[in-house]
Amino acid sequence: MEIELKFLLQPDLVTKFTSLIDNAPFDISAPNVRHLRNGYFDTDQKALRQFDIGLRIRSCELATGEKSAEQTVKLAGQDVGGLHQRPEFNVDLPVPTNMVADLSLYEPEIWPAGFDVDEIQQQLMLLFETDFQRTTWHVSMPSGTVIECVLDQGAVKANGQETIISEVELELVSGEVKELFAFAQYIASKVDVRLGFLSKAARGYHLLAGKSLSCVDLNKVNVKADDAVETAFVKSLTAALKFVQHNEQVFCASMSPKSLRKVLDGWSLIIHVMQLFADLIPTAQAKALAKGFKMVRKQHKWADSYYQINQLTSRKSPFKKDIDNSEFLTSLVAQEQWPEHKLMRAVGFFSSREYNQLILNFIQWLSGKAWRNELSLEQLTVLSQPIYVHTQSWLDASWHNLKAVLAAYKLEPDQENLEAIYWPLVESLLTGIVASNVFGDEAESVTNAQMDLLMGCEEYILLSRLESLLVEHQENHQVTPENDYLGWLNAKQSSLNMAIVATVGNVSQLKPYW
Repeated sequence: MEIELKFLLQPDLVTKFTSLIDNAPFDISAPNVRHLRNGYFDTDQKALRQFDIGLRIRSCELATGEKSAEQTVKLAGQDVGGLHQRPEFNVDLPVPTNMVADLSLYEPEIWPAGFDVDEIQQQLMLLFETDFQRTTWHVSMPSGTVIECVLDQGAVKANGQETIISEVELELVSGEVKELFAFAQYIASKVDVRLGFLSKAARGYHLLAGKSLSCVDLNKVNVKADDAVETAFVKSLTAALKFVQHNEQVFCASMSPKSLRKVLDGWSLIIHVMQLFADLIPTAQAKALAKGFKMVRKQHKWADSYYQINQLTSRKSPFKKDIDNSEFLTSLVAQEQWPEHKLMRAVGFFSSREYNQLILNFIQWLSGKAWRNELSLEQLTVLSQPIYVHTQSWLDASWHNLKAVLAAYKLEPDQENLEAIYWPLVESLLTGIVASNVFGDEAESVTNAQMDLLMGCEEYILLSRLESLLVEHQENHQVTPENDYLGWLNAKQSSLNMAIVATVGNVSQLKPYW
């Protein structure tokens, strides 16, 4: 079983990293440098990828000129926020190799159910290649744990396109997983690195498809009615962390406001999951980690207002046409675009010591189920209880809170009561993301209605943000624009408020699916 962590490293920091390793206070072997060329295989229909199987042929050349080759298959395993654990099987090949993969070289028992070896073998083809220099050190920790530290520099190549490889991999050779994290923390405290969740193969598939990584939305977690409390907890936090890391990768590559906002949403989901399970898994470390995510969420709260401005002119904005048709409004909104220095600082934050420490602690705690060490025997029995009973009480509580603010808004549908709906609605939706799958498709109508209401609330927030810009402009310049933009805006708000009143009525009458 391969157990490893992966860091992304900016090419201009390679010298600093190698110097760090050479001078680290551990017993470290001399570096071994090899040139590696890998070919990755699959069928035209991506049959291997559907089974989460990776197949490659690697040719290797040492500095001495000695050559070797091997074929490797990696089967589906576990990936918790960048800690990869996958079964791996290697077969030596003759040199030179002809880059033709052969599945029959492996024992038939390794393949998953439904995997037709003969049929897939006939359809295998070379899809893409990686070409890079690998520098390897073996690190012996004081405890006796041995870690392989690898620096890869090169490129992934497909369809005449390529993307750079500049990454560090830490693999546990023998000993304790906690020592792997300790060494990772040491590196992250000295060099700006960022945890990577995409393998070289995954990047090759993206390059092959001609697509850059794009934002993903929050979807309900695959929690089942018969899942134990602990299983549901791990599933929920793993899904939230993957969501954060995916959109973090998109943001660091593109600096898009949407992707940063989604990272913030992911942090909110992690915090919410911790709160939902707080009585079931009451540990000091869980509270400390939740506090850490609250702090980073608060540090990036500035992004919310800029995101709202960005949304005013986004492709899907109901106000885009009106703004585009007005030179004044276009100019006003343009003045409030995202400041580049803040975006650059946010990109840097994801490689910071502070954030790496939080994420590595979180991954270690989650993958090692470290909460068990803090629980009494009685509390440990709760972990095996079915989650079904608890999901009902969570949904009841969030529904009760939401109905209270909806009732207040129905009595007096003003801006203050509308804004009061927002967070109870968000919390109800976050609870649904964790718990609704337990009840199958019954949750869909409730979720859709709540999403409609959330969309209405967010549109109203956008108009309020635009209103504040208009008022601020008039106060600062002591002039009134030629057109009555505030009148236009108030008419939009009035119309939207009527639609929200109707949606609130619909949501209030929904029957709980639980």
